Amino acid sequence: MKKLIAIVGPTASGKTQLAIHLAKVLKTEIINCDSRQIYKDFNIATAKPSKEQLLEVPHHLVDFLSPFQSFNVKDFEILANKIIENIPGVVILAGGTGLYFQSIEKNLDNIPSIPNEIRESIQKNYEKFGKEYLLEQLKQKDPAVLTRIDIQNPRRLSRALEVFLTTGKSILEFWGNNQTPKKYDIFWLGIDLGWEQLEQNIQQRIEQMFLCGLVEETKFLVKKYPLSLKSFEAIGYLEVVDYLKGKLTLEEVKKIMFTKTRQYAKRQLTWFRKNQNICWINKLDWAEIEKRVEQFLSKNP
Repeated sequence: MKKLIAIVGPTASGKTQLAIHLAKVLKTEIINCDSRQIYKDFNIATAKPSKEQLLEVPHHLVDFLSPFQSFNVKDFEILANKIIENIPGVVILAGGTGLYFQSIEKNLDNIPSIPNEIRESIQKNYEKFGKEYLLEQLKQKDPAVLTRIDIQNPRRLSRALEVFLTTGKSILEFWGNNQTPKKYDIFWLGIDLGWEQLEQNIQQRIEQMFLCGLVEETKFLVKKYPLSLKSFEAIGYLEVVDYLKGKLTLEEVKKIMFTKTRQYAKRQLTWFRKNQNICWINKLDWAEIEKRVEQFLSKNP
């Protein structure tokens, strides 16, 4: 089986740095597994790799899609599998979206395509009534799914509702009943620096975002795109919009961003810790990491 290295962990833990380091060592390429980084123009608050980093090694599925286009885990699975097949040798996956990794690991080919009319209807109701519409619909139709997905993420809620309205079945059934043989031998490498270090990283990242022009980028985005787009859900943009409207001070924005980012990191860790195959590291020790990767690559699947 083809070998993959999946680099996972909470936001601001160093996944991009580690992925680029290993890609250079292994002379391979990186597939982005972060749903916030796929859209064009939304750069700073999504913590996309910098232009310099993108030039260091080839990256795929980052900064490639118009914010007006819809994109779900099924779309990701199809594109990612095609890219993996075209890259010789080991491939690196890196990001913080658990469902993207799950689609590659479990080969969820049996999750159905969604008719445009269902997707558009859900999107219109979401734009009109907000996340509460999605939660209420799922409470009525598929309450069990609310214990398994991130209920703070409208994209995940929308996807679960799309599947139910299309098939009459919970998306959990498609996750759990998939019998397709696994295509890949995956080495799971997770970064868990501990909360003290992670909080420092989050704080530093937020400060860096503003130094890099988050306010200016947000001004540009609100002129070009409607605030109803899902891309604006990345932590930071709507908070800066409130700052520009005079509703918040800059310090209040930073505090809110820190709290929301910490909460998001906690949800990510909760998700990934369910995967018992992950080899967790608590520091970016290049020599030790390279040793573990070499052991994985030298063994037969």
